[in-house]
Amino acid sequence: YRPFNANKRGRAQQWNLTSERQLPWKTVVSAAYVGAHSTHLLSALQPLNVLNPNDPRVIANGANLQNSWDPSSGVPEPYPGWASSVSCASVGQALLPYPQYCSNLAGLNENVGNSIYHSFQGRLERRLDKGIYMLLSYTNSKTIEDASSNTQTQAVTWNGQNGIISPYQRYRARTLASDDVPQVVSAAFVYDLPFGHNKRFLNRGGALDRVVGGFQISPIYRWSRGIPFYIRDNGTCMSYVGGCIPGVIPGVNPFLQDPNHFNPFKGCTPDQGACAPLLNVAAFEPYQSFATPGYSGYGRRISNLRGPNFKELDFSLTKNTKITERVTFKLSANFFNALNAHFFINDESQNFGGDSSFNTDITPNPSAPFGTWNGVVSQPRTIQVAGRIEF
Repeated sequence: YRPFNANKRGRAQQWNLTSERQLPWKTVVSAAYVGAHSTHLLSALQPLNVLNPNDPRVIANGANLQNSWDPSSGVPEPYPGWASSVSCASVGQALLPYPQYCSNLAGLNENVGNSIYHSFQGRLERRLDKGIYMLLSYTNSKTIEDASSNTQTQAVTWNGQNGIISPYQRYRARTLASDDVPQVVSAAFVYDLPFGHNKRFLNRGGALDRVVGGFQISPIYRWSRGIPFYIRDNGTCMSYVGGCIPGVIPGVNPFLQDPNHFNPFKGCTPDQGACAPLLNVAAFEPYQSFATPGYSGYGRRISNLRGPNFKELDFSLTKNTKITERVTFKLSANFFNALNAHFFINDESQNFGGDSSFNTDITPNPSAPFGTWNGVVSQPRTIQVAGRIEF
């Protein structure tokens, strides 16, 4: 169905306050508060055909919701001939607002999502002088929302795997954003090597300048905190009111290893593969909890537990060669993840629902136990070479 306000334009408000000061040595320092608030985001928060967990009829029949409907169930037939005309005639189905629909009823282009972002952003920049440029930046931020992972993966459908689907439990959908990165440090440098025309060394013109002049190196380093996990039960879940999302048990450490010093083969024999878990299944609501019809756990859509941090060094080497006064040939070699470092994060799809390098489904699975590494790592070194003529 299409809600009455579907396709309403999203709205964003942004604000910032920045203080900037010039220092000696052509250096500028700045500190800023930056905020943003978005409303009318694409969402999956108000499906029509879900049970109200506070409905006395639902509470009274909680243990029987999955049972096949019959006249002796104590729940009236929604309309004459219903049981024989649908393929999903269960007690829970009979209590739905629209029992004639066996499939999901999500709003096409529903847009009731919201997000809020706050950040401190610091910056130290040294402008290019004597062949040296430097930029150092730090961001401390937090993003809270109730729709983004649904928006990016299933904007026109709803599914327990992606979030709380019951409008009666919408408070559980408001969590950290699935791609929330609370701290980022980055440093960028540009250095013109002191060789060639108008430089300190080998500054003769002609052929020598074309060979040794115009070289530039540019390292870029980035460090960031890990993104949140999302924890699910996708197995025995018998809820009619929302996605089954286990909560964290107070006082139990959810980590069996330090995420930033994780060893997937700790205590394993060589033929076992990755067997040492990062996450502790005993720290979450047990799998058996979700065998109760109507129960969906007390966890939030995205947890506040974070995966490993991320570090990367990129590097580029550039050669600028003057062909004529107005024509320059630029040859560059770029090394992304220059040290070929690997981390237990999925940096290709981390924006679509949290760190997905670990098995976060509490459903018992001997071939992929909860909390173990699923083989996904960050991207390897990539080298790119490019040539360009500028005139």
